[in-house]
Amino acid sequence: MNKSFVAATALLSVSAAFAGEFKTWYGDDYQIQTGLENETKTQGYWFSYDDHEDGGESKIIWPGSIEIGNSQFADALDPVIEHCGGICGTAALSKGALTYNPFAGIGFNVAGEDASGNPVAGDASAWGGICITYSASAAPSLELGLGDFDATIGYANPSFSLPRAAVGVAHKVIPWSGFTQPSWYKGTTKISGEEAAKQLVSVKFKMQAQPGMYDFTFALSARTMELARCVVVVRVLLVTMLLLDMIILINII
Repeated sequence: MNKSFVAATALLSVSAAFAGEFKTWYGDDYQIQTGLENETKTQGYWFSYDDHEDGGESKIIWPGSIEIGNSQFADALDPVIEHCGGICGTAALSKGALTYNPFAGIGFNVAGEDASGNPVAGDASAWGGICITYSASAAPSLELGLGDFDATIGYANPSFSLPRAAVGVAHKVIPWSGFTQPSWYKGTTKISGEEAAKQLVSVKFKMQAQPGMYDFTFALSARTMELARCVVVVRVLLVTMLLLDMIILINII
């Protein structure tokens, strides 16, 4: 059974972008400037992941005959970004030995890796949240990766379910409070989106559904009105917050 999944994440932004920290990602840069990089400068590079460690057989199939990798990293997605003007491919979801729906996705580390190649956490609370512009014929989710802490919470990471947007593009401004652990989690170790943002390791775009072939693309132009709208939304939120602060100060005075 083949199904179509088209997800265009052409703009990734946060409220801190206008404070000179997180620089808006428009879909055609090789590296996202998160403002949280360490001395290795390895933050913001896209990676793919799947369910193989859990017994699944899902994978990401890149378009055409593209071979990923560059002179430094064998798994670098630079050729994909160059070809697609962002990221595109097919999520081939297959359950294998899984007892739940298979998954695959892409993501990036917010602070990069240490000298040993292990991803490290960064405090992204100042971002305020994430703004995303996308289109999708199936509903993806935006998940906050927490490194080794993922196992502590049974991989019930705070996430936000993005609605299906089969026609046109959708714009979502998601504050950290909008990220919550899944309802199926019954563990005792709880963590909110705000708490997760303080120890954030990665941001992941996860595609989990019935077995099938799901095409996806992160490929809108940086100069489209759709992208500008997402930036405008964040700007409006910031202006509103500033006005509220002024009102509070005036009331205090």
